[in-house]
Amino acid sequence: MPGLNWDTFAQIPGSSEANFENLCRALISRHFGQFGRFAALAAQPGVEFHLKLAQGCSLGDPGRWYGWQCRWYDLPGGRALGNARRRKIKEAINKTLSELPGLTDWVLWTRRPLTKTDQKWFYSLTTKMDCHLWTAQNVDDLVSGPGEIFRQTYFGGLVATPTLLSHMQEVA
Repeated sequence: MPGLNWDTFAQIPGSSEANFENLCRALISRHFGQFGRFAALAAQPGVEFHLKLAQGCSLGDPGRWYGWQCRWYDLPGGRALGNARRRKIKEAINKTLSELPGLTDWVLWTRRPLTKTDQKWFYSLTTKMDCHLWTAQNVDDLVSGPGEIFRQTYFGGLVATPTLLSHMQEVA
């Protein structure tokens, strides 16, 4: 299957940051929500959403508790995060530890892979949680099967931009 068209995604109404977070939340809920307790609170400190596994699945065994921090980072590939973004990541981890002290796995989900230096920095952070990096490749993997509808609504024929809606109105 061809890769995702992120240019199409970027043209969806609303901010790419919010749309990326909404897409990631929907994919996790659709694929893994049935395996435990999924929660997404407005203004959740530290992570945008989390899932405590009650049944084993490809994420892990019962009792594992995942939290996802989704960051769009409109940076060209291969560009370093910089100190401000690193500081915000550390703050998010600390907020998560405070708000969800039993969380076992913390996922930073970005569009592009972090640089080698940023990955080394990230994995060297000292925390009681296991830290993971996810990227657009994880989105690509999850927009199949139960997530196929999101491939169409965020990247394909079901994307309804204001221009398309205006054109459809004219045709009608």
